[in-house]
Amino acid sequence: MKIKILIYIAFLAALSSCYRPLKMSRRYYRAQSDLEACKELARKDSTLSSVHVIGVVHIDTIYDYVNRGVKPEISAEVPPYKNTSDRYFCSTKGPDAQGRFSRKEFRYRIFDDDSYVVTMVPYIIEDVLPAIKDSLLRNKISNLIDENVEFPWLFRVSRTIFLPKERRYCLVGCFKTSVYLYVQLPVWFFNLNYSKRTTLSSYYFLGEEEYYNKTLKVLIPLPEGDY
Repeated sequence: MKIKILIYIAFLAALSSCYRPLKMSRRYYRAQSDLEACKELARKDSTLSSVHVIGVVHIDTIYDYVNRGVKPEISAEVPPYKNTSDRYFCSTKGPDAQGRFSRKEFRYRIFDDDSYVVTMVPYIIEDVLPAIKDSLLRNKISNLIDENVEFPWLFRVSRTIFLPKERRYCLVGCFKTSVYLYVQLPVWFFNLNYSKRTTLSSYYFLGEEEYYNKTLKVLIPLPEGDY
């Protein structure tokens, strides 16, 4: 009897391992289908007219708010083709200034005035370079990329705050820099260009075209220096 049970468990494990790639494959093709709408918007905006580079900003502390049911230690790991807006958002406002909000409202907090997408370079930065009007700034960042200068990409958590009334976590920390390139761009631009840079992509409102033209505020960590 024990042998039969062990064989059955082994069979279930093998079946599960076969199912996971199939599930990821379905997510992949679904994502590619949904990205077609983003590509159509890109064809209409080939001049980057909807991308606005605000400039270089200095931020000492970033608050990473994690949604209920998301483990804080893996909040930066994005499952394949999973909407990031449902998982976490970054802000320059601490918990006391945030106020309370429901689980359903969480995904829309990315559009708040003090909320940001903090993305890794050079995934997006190369795509927004042509939109930088300040030629000195554009040349300096281009030189950093050409010279393979290491950009700060790791979020360092200084402390973790548990918000008991909302049953969610807030990670307080910073990147190895206080300097960021601040860019405002539409959801479709982020989804389309980020998807070209990595196979485990981070998407916002994928498959929800009514949000594709809404603006994301993106912070790109830059190496410390004079910009």
